[in-house]
Amino acid sequence: MEKSLAQRIHDARMQKNLTQRELAREVGVKISSIHAWEHGRRKPKQSNLYALERALGVVLRDWNEHEKRAAKGQAIFQILDVLDLLRGCISEGSPIETHLKEAASLLEADIFNSSEVNDRAKITEPS
Repeated sequence: MEKSLAQRIHDARMQKNLTQRELAREVGVKISSIHAWEHGRRKPKQSNLYALERALGVVLRDWNEHEKRAAKGQAIFQILDVLDLLRGCISEGSPIETHLKEAASLLEADIFNSSEVNDRAKITEPS
């Protein structure tokens, strides 16, 4: 049987050995919000859910395929943005550049099956 969101939040907090007060501080909400979420009286807003996931280091949402693809696509653009910001600080072919390009490529390969990729749809590195 799948756990409820409330139970997943509680279990993840306990796994991280955080009090509700500590988690509330990390997420930027009142302790009463954490309490209500863990007892299933309310569900966190999307922005708070993202903050909870970052603070707890777990995925709490149930993702559908469209959401997964969208998140991976967003991650590709964020990686490429970081690479653009670092261009003045790192030399071409540096390990940092190589790792960032590999991460973007892995996400891209995961998003697009080889049969779906064409020249117009493929995400490429900005010039």
